Amino acid sequence: AVADDGIEQSGLHIWSFGQLPESYEQKRGNYKVKAWPALVDERDSVAIKLFDNPLEQKQAMWNGLRRLLLLNIPSPIKYLHEKLPNKAKLGLYFNPYGKVLELIDDCISCGVDQLIDANGGPVWTEEGFAALHEKVRAELNDTVVD
Repeated sequence: AVADDGIEQSGLHIWSFGQLPESYEQKRGNYKVKAWPALVDERDSVAIKLFDNPLEQKQAMWNGLRRLLLLNIPSPIKYLHEKLPNKAKLGLYFNPYGKVLELIDDCISCGVDQLIDANGGPVWTEEGFAALHEKVRAELNDTVVD
């Protein structure tokens, strides 16, 4: 990461920062430093951090956006419990991959990823986030069940 003059934030639970620039330039003495800001997943919140290159930014932004969406929608676990057939539930409980809740969390994350991708990829504005949030909120339950 690179040094910044105030764009970096942490402990965010909602999109409260207007537009997130896709690149950021700052002057340090006689030098200009270019950085790429992105949302970063911090499990129970997100942060805005600056990255040295757009590839790191892209990877972090996807994960951070997914986390911010998940923090702002109801968990689909109850819906999954009601809608999954018993055969699928048994498959979850006897899966070779580890704990059931971790597998369900992975399925939910994959559902969010699918919806982000289907709606054009990461968003950089508050309005874009609001529209994507509404789509994910409305479609995540059925996407995860499918």
